[in-house]
Amino acid sequence: MAGHEHDLRAEVHELRAAVARLDAEVRRLRDGQVPVGGGRDAEVPDGRPAAETARIHETEPAGHPLARRELLRKAGMAVAATGAAGLALEVAGAEPASAATVYGSGNPGVRGDGLGGDGVQGNTDHAGSSGVYANTATVGAVGLTARHLANGTAIEAFSQGGGRGVTAHAVDGYALEAQATTGVGLVASGRVGIITSGTQSGLTLAQTMAPPGTTSDWHAAGEVCRDSNGSLWYTVTAGSPPTWRKLAGTGTAGALHVLTTTTRIYDSRPGFPPLFLTKGVLADGAERVIDCSGYVELGTTAVVVNLTVTETSSAGWLAMYKGDIAWPGTSSINWGAPGTTIANGAMVPVDALGRFKVKCAPGASTHFLVDLVGYCR
Repeated sequence: MAGHEHDLRAEVHELRAAVARLDAEVRRLRDGQVPVGGGRDAEVPDGRPAAETARIHETEPAGHPLARRELLRKAGMAVAATGAAGLALEVAGAEPASAATVYGSGNPGVRGDGLGGDGVQGNTDHAGSSGVYANTATVGAVGLTARHLANGTAIEAFSQGGGRGVTAHAVDGYALEAQATTGVGLVASGRVGIITSGTQSGLTLAQTMAPPGTTSDWHAAGEVCRDSNGSLWYTVTAGSPPTWRKLAGTGTAGALHVLTTTTRIYDSRPGFPPLFLTKGVLADGAERVIDCSGYVELGTTAVVVNLTVTETSSAGWLAMYKGDIAWPGTSSINWGAPGTTIANGAMVPVDALGRFKVKCAPGASTHFLVDLVGYCR
């Protein structure tokens, strides 16, 4: 085995040297340092007549001579043969489109296992080029899969000079898959860290964590995680555990949408807009339904309002609460004298139809106004 490994190493060394010699000669031909018509017997370092090398250069795209293609093919075969022995090959060219290209029916096309180092590393200093380019034409297959079994990062991408750290496209399947047992699946750093798009889902967050407070797992600051209950969380500070902030969940409101201008959606006084609604004082334990559906988006869970009472009786209160429940025993505004005009701001949950109720205290009466400030959904 040792002798076979030595022979393979020697062959790889010779192939690399031949590629370097051919690249140097092509540069000289391109710069006019060697006469193109040097004769049939003129030799270049790899044994080809200079005229033939010039012909190859003239008929092939720049940086893609046939000789290099053959050498790269041989080099790829040598790498495949030496894989079991743990050998590595770096193939460098003057201006190649790719340092190495692998085609085949195998799975995976390229595999890099790093024992104490990087599995696969790709760098490029050309605008519009890719350090690592992974493509698959198989439906449901993954262009690039990275797994990290220790406390590290499966994929780490940095972008400088307006480029992109990682670009992943998939026609039908997963463009990029990153898995880490105890570390970080994917880190992207740049002017824009990650851009995602898709016909079904641009970004999918897996159920990767238990609800905060039930585990002390370490998380970095700035993570967005979905727990096993379907709630979305954000880490404000790193730690074990970190400081969590809940973004949304099955029973919580999302972002607050503040209206451009405060809008009056109800006035119990006859003749005051909005018209064509139920009018008159609210008195003696009665309820009135306030419909916000024409002012808020579908799926709204709560509204922010300003409640005003005017022309009140001696003392009493009004309560606002969700439109599909019974009065919960609370109040939203209170007064203690007749003829009082007073206002109070409140957030009120609404039912699936965008409605809430207003209830008057038993034995009391008042006119009231409702101004809509914003809503949550």
